[in-house]
Formats: sequence, C-alpha cells, structure tokens
Amino acid sequence: MKYLGSQGQFSGTGLLVGWFAFVLFFSGAIPSFAFSGEILKPGQNYGIKLWAPMPSPKELSQFSLVILPYEENPPRLEHTLLFGYFSVGEVVGDGEEATFAKKHNLVVGTNPDWKTGIVDVRNPLWQKFILYKAIPEYQKKGFSGIFLDTIDSPIILEKHHPKKYKGMKIALITLLRKIHKYYPLYPVIVNRGLGILPQIAPDVSGELYEDFCRQYSFRKKRYVYVKKWVRQRDNQFAVRALKINPHLVVMTLDYGSLSNLKAARTCFKKSRIRGYHPYFSTHHTNNLNTLNLNE
Repeated sequence: MKYLGSQGQFSGTGLLVGWFAFVLFFSGAIPSFAFSGEILKPGQNYGIKLWAPMPSPKELSQFSLVILPYEENPPRLEHTLLFGYFSVGEVVGDGEEATFAKKHNLVVGTNPDWKTGIVDVRNPLWQKFILYKAIPEYQKKGFSGIFLDTIDSPIILEKHHPKKYKGMKIALITLLRKIHKYYPLYPVIVNRGLGILPQIAPDVSGELYEDFCRQYSFRKKRYVYVKKWVRQRDNQFAVRALKINPHLVVMTLDYGSLSNLKAARTCFKKSRIRGYHPYFSTHHTNNLNTLNLNE
C-alpha cells in the first residue's frame, strides 16, 4: 500500500467513506451474497493461507471462505468469499505498514515469538491509516472483506504494563466500532480478541478462534492440546458474543502436523459440536489444506 502523506491527507467523513462500500457493491467488486446474513452457513468450510503464492481459483473454490495475504490480487469467484489479511496490533519487516509505524514512532513493544513490533493502537495516526487508507485499498483490490490479526498483542501489553499502556483495549474496541460505522457493508473477521469479543460482537461478522483446541508451544517447540480449563474459559466469551450477535460466525483454527489425523479429528469434533467452523494447519499456515472438507 502507498501512504497518502501527512496526517491532514487522511481527512474525510464517515459518511463519505461508508458510501465507498455501496459503490463497490454496485460495481460488482464485492459479491452480493457477502451481505446476506452470516458469512458462513452451517456446514460450510473455510480455509486460511497467509503466504504467497496465491492458490489457484480451483483450489479456492473448494471453500466458502478463504483468508489470504494482501500482497496479491484475489481472483473473482462467484461462490467463495476472499478476506484479505491485515495486522492491526503488530508490524514486521520493511513493508508499508511497518515503515509507516516506525516513521511515526508507533512501535512500542515486541513479540519475541514472531520477532514483530507491537503497535500503539491508541495513536490516531494508526487508526486513520487503517480507516482511510488500508480498508479502501482492500476494497479496491476486490477482497470480499478484511481479516484483522494480532488483536491480542496490544491488550497483552496493557495487561503487563497497565499504567504505561493504559487504553489499548478501549482503543481497539473504538477502532472496530468505527470500522463498522464507516464500512457497514464490508465484513470484518477478527483473530481472537476473545476478552473484548462480547463488546465488539455487533461490529464484526466473524471471529477466528485461534488455539481453540490445539496450539503450537513456542516454549516447548511442539504442538500441544489447549488445557481444558483455558478452552472452557475462553469459549465463554464466544458464547456471550453469540448471544449478542446471533449472526456472528465463529471459525476455529487449531495447529498440528497434517499427518496427525487423530488430533485434527478431535479438534473438528469439539468445534462442530458447538456449531463452529473448524480448520487445522501447521502453525505457519503456509499451505491451503482440505482436511476440514474430508474429515
């Protein structure tokens, strides 16, 4: 993405930005079924692949929804929603988001597991970058919606340093409400953020419940099952959110070796019994696999 320039060049009203979604809808850039209730219906499956190259249209068409990297233009598919990846709470490398964040001193912490920088989501510049620059470009590229990752990172930073980083959580809630206000017809999926999910439930279309059943332990350097008490605690946030927004779609993402079908089946069963949509992958999510179509 190309940065527009100074802070003043982000100016605009919510009404004007909101109308952008209507224009794209009527021009055919967003499939009409993206607005007809839930982004996934019962029994439909999703996929996720966060690294290039872009899967072929034939591969993508096996799913009802796929989360993809932003770098490549998505194909136009009649029956598959394609969501573009955007990292809200972290930046890495020398891409435009990272360059922008570093230029404006927005990086305030680090995630040692992924060697990424945690962004100060309280800063109006970062929020305006997302609202007035990032989302319109995802729409112009033809993504059906946007997938917002790393929601938890600024929240964890505030938890560990409550005085220094006070306001991270409320800033994220405010940002997500603004996105919904300005782009009411553009579906948003958030990754985790379970602690604030009941508060943002009316403003998002989907929740990617990562580490629902099985996760990668960076400390142990292997895949492990999520402890039962943690799963029960976290799942209560999803249950509360679904009561607030019954149209919210919950998708679970669990990790393990793709040769370990026992683990995949266990996680699929726990997910589907709750009405969720499961997916199973290695923790790098660099391949689009069809286990959830076949199991």
